Amino acid sequence: MLRYSASPPAETRNATPRTPVFQIFTVVAALSVVLRIWYAGSLYQDDGLWFTAAEEILRGKALYRDIFFDKPPGLPLLYAGLFKIFGAHILTIRLFTICYTVLISALLFPFGSRVYDKRAGLIAAVMFSVFSTTYISGDMQSLNTDLLMTPFYSASAFLMIRSGSAPSRSAWLALAGGAISAVGFQINPKAAFNLLFFALFLIAARCWNSGTTIKYLASALKLFAFAVTGFVFASVPFLLYISGTHSLSRYKLYVWEWGLRYTAYYPASRAARIFLYYGTDYFLINNLLLITLVVVAGSTISRALQYARERRSTPPDQAPPERNPNKASGIFQADVALLIWFAVSLVGVAAGGRFFAHYYFQVLPSLCLIGASGLVALASWFRAGNRLVRAIVAVLLVIGFGYTLVRSHSETVRLASSWIRGGKTDINREARLAAATVRDAPDPIDAVDGGGVETIRQGGPRTRPAGGAADYLFVWGNWPEVYYWSGLIPASGYLSSQPLTGVPADVWYGSEEYRLILDEKTTGAARAELVRELEQTPPKYIIDELGFRDERLSIDRYSELREFLGNYERFSARTNVPIWVLRSER
Repeated sequence: MLRYSASPPAETRNATPRTPVFQIFTVVAALSVVLRIWYAGSLYQDDGLWFTAAEEILRGKALYRDIFFDKPPGLPLLYAGLFKIFGAHILTIRLFTICYTVLISALLFPFGSRVYDKRAGLIAAVMFSVFSTTYISGDMQSLNTDLLMTPFYSASAFLMIRSGSAPSRSAWLALAGGAISAVGFQINPKAAFNLLFFALFLIAARCWNSGTTIKYLASALKLFAFAVTGFVFASVPFLLYISGTHSLSRYKLYVWEWGLRYTAYYPASRAARIFLYYGTDYFLINNLLLITLVVVAGSTISRALQYARERRSTPPDQAPPERNPNKASGIFQADVALLIWFAVSLVGVAAGGRFFAHYYFQVLPSLCLIGASGLVALASWFRAGNRLVRAIVAVLLVIGFGYTLVRSHSETVRLASSWIRGGKTDINREARLAAATVRDAPDPIDAVDGGGVETIRQGGPRTRPAGGAADYLFVWGNWPEVYYWSGLIPASGYLSSQPLTGVPADVWYGSEEYRLILDEKTTGAARAELVRELEQTPPKYIIDELGFRDERLSIDRYSELREFLGNYERFSARTNVPIWVLRSER
């Protein structure tokens, strides 16, 4: 069977000074609250899509069949569940996100404790509570698919690593690891990268496992087969749900056909260039993660070269020295496993060549665990190094970490200060102004500046049966947060115009020339369906957000929609985004 020393020997672990775990996690919880709660009055990034899709599910609409959604079903189903229990409020999601990040920190504690020791586990937990909020505020504060996937992705990797160190339970651990990875896959497809990690980890583990290659290969293939089996079986309930709602064809089109074409939109050369110019920002801003990564990687490479020299110098008739029982070898093996996990996760971040900030949640657990190992190594070096050099390095580390906090949380300080002074946030102002306009507020600016966060949506059709055209809205573009701010019901299931134009939303906002990733036949059929839906529930207002971004993609540029717009006229509003109003409702 596979043998893997995932932690130092028992006598070493027991020698570790007792650490106040409860006190540390009190700090973790406090950090999560202080660094996140001030964002409870705004929507960020794709929040609007998550919120609106969840509200539509609660209204009885079937995901994919009745609602455009280009991700697996896990996230909107969770949002719908939270809204059903606690109400559809931003605060509901922000408080859940705080609890969720504490949960992830709590998961990294046994992970780090097992592969290193309890001290490293606690350091990793604290690091996640901080670094899960640093970089770009909107991406890191949103409860997106990447963050929601994180505990499943981490638990899966942990069980896969453990499967190599528990011969009596290795198959069951691999099976459970694959199953948990499948749950993460139903939130974000990038969770499947853990299967690639497991395969590479099993290959690397051959270096420290005795026995014949054939015997080891048989054991490794068995474990991998169990992981794949767990992955497949855990995916079945989700597919049954999608099939039960008669949404399989739309699920295939929106999630997989669209998703794969979206991922392949940019060539690899552009992805490398984007990472060079923008992707490295993450590691420069989170410089402590970069420093500890370099420390651990350098130490691991040095040890690997040393072990290789020892093996070459060992006579063929003698067995190589046994490395599993000693602490240094256990740390080396843990470092190797986590560095492989980090490398595979970084490939996941790079998939599609976009490097959006929230993508880095995929590498953050491995970076925190590696960072804990690196900090422990640096602390050991500090105790033995030159006093002047130690002082210089310590100052540089403090300055670097201070830069991370200042760069990432200046917005947090501004929001906290505004809240304490009773001021209003200007985030989402344009979307809220549009929402006040379509809710026929006498003075939209006063409605935005003078009311509470969710005042505009009060009294809307989300809290009563829908009536006439004034209760419906259609947004042409990728601005679903207006549905949430206004409290109006989408007149169509197309919450984004991407399948109607065949152009990805992030390309709309750029300066580069775009290309279609869906053929005209597919987008034309979608636009025809859109017209039928709009004729069935004609909205009083239509917002042309996409036309505001790029006039070549304006709603009146498409023949199918131009005729329908004959019943509408341009509306003079206080917002910069074009709005059309139904003539009969003027």
